[in-house]
Amino acid sequence: EENQNQFSILHFACHGMFNTTSPDDSAIQLSDSLLRPSDMYLDFSHKSLRPMVFINACHGARVGFSLTQIGGWAKQFVDAKVAVFIGAMWEVDDELAFEFAQTFYTKLLKTDDIAIAEAFQQTRKTIREKYPNNSTWLAYSLYAHPEARIIQPAN
Repeated sequence: EENQNQFSILHFACHGMFNTTSPDDSAIQLSDSLLRPSDMYLDFSHKSLRPMVFINACHGARVGFSLTQIGGWAKQFVDAKVAVFIGAMWEVDDELAFEFAQTFYTKLLKTDDIAIAEAFQQTRKTIREKYPNNSTWLAYSLYAHPEARIIQPAN
C-alpha cells in the first residue's frame, strides 16, 4: 500500500526552550542534541496523509517576532501544512504534561468519530477539573481545522 511507511502522528516528549530574540532558534532537547525550527525544511502540502505533530515540551507552541517574520515551532509546522499541531505556550509540569497527552490520545482514539478539537477541549476540561490550581491545562494550543478527525486504519 502506498501509505504504509508514512506516519500520521509525530509526538515529541522532551524539554523545550524559547529564544526570545530568534524564535526559529528555539529548541527542543532530543536524547543527544537540540532540534530547532530553523533545522527543519518540511512540506506536507502535496501529501495525502499529513501528520499530527504534538510537541509536549515547555514553550513548544510559543511564537515570537524575529527580524522579518513570526517564528517558532507552531509557525514552522503550520507553514509545512501539517494537519494538526499541538504544543504548550509556556512551562508545563512534567507529570501533568504526560497526563494531558495520555488523556488526549485516549479520548481521541477510544471515542468513535470525535473531532480532534472536541477531544482537545474535553482533555483541557478534565485536567482543569482534576488540577484546578495548575495552569498546565491552559498552556496547550491546538492548530487544526475544528472538524478534523483521525482516520483509523481498518483492521
